[in-house]
Amino acid sequence: MALTIFVFQGLMGIKTYWLLPVILISLLLSVGTDYDLFIISRFREEVINGFSDREAIVRAVEFTGPVVTGAALVLAMAFASLALSSIYILKQVALAVASSVIIDSFIVRPLLVPAIIVLLGKWNWWPFSNKVIKHPITT
Repeated sequence: MALTIFVFQGLMGIKTYWLLPVILISLLLSVGTDYDLFIISRFREEVINGFSDREAIVRAVEFTGPVVTGAALVLAMAFASLALSSIYILKQVALAVASSVIIDSFIVRPLLVPAIIVLLGKWNWWPFSNKVIKHPITT
C-alpha cells in the first residue's frame, strides 16, 4: 500500500483509489493464507514424521518453496498485466497486488514464517496440547 501511494501520489500526483485497502485486504489475506497453509501443513506432516521443529520447517520450506513461489510469480505477473490498462484504478491494484505477492513470496513465507515457528517452539502446537499427535496413515 505504501509503495502504491508513493508511486501514484508522490511521483505521479494521482490520488489513490479510496477502496484500494479493502481490495488489498480481501485479495491478499486469502492468497497469503493459502500460501502459508501449504507451508504449515507440510511443517505439521514433518513433525508428525518425527522431525524436530527446526528440521521440519527447513524441510517444509524446501519442499513447498518452489511450488508456492511459482504460483506467486504467476499471480503477480497476472496482476502486473493490469498495469497496461489506461484506467488508473487498475494500475493501482496491479502495482499493489503484484508487489505484495512478491514480498509475501520472497520475504514473509521463506523468512518470517519459519522464524516465528522457530521462536514459538513448543507453543506451535498449543491447540493440540491435550491430544496425542498421531500419524494420519496409521490412525
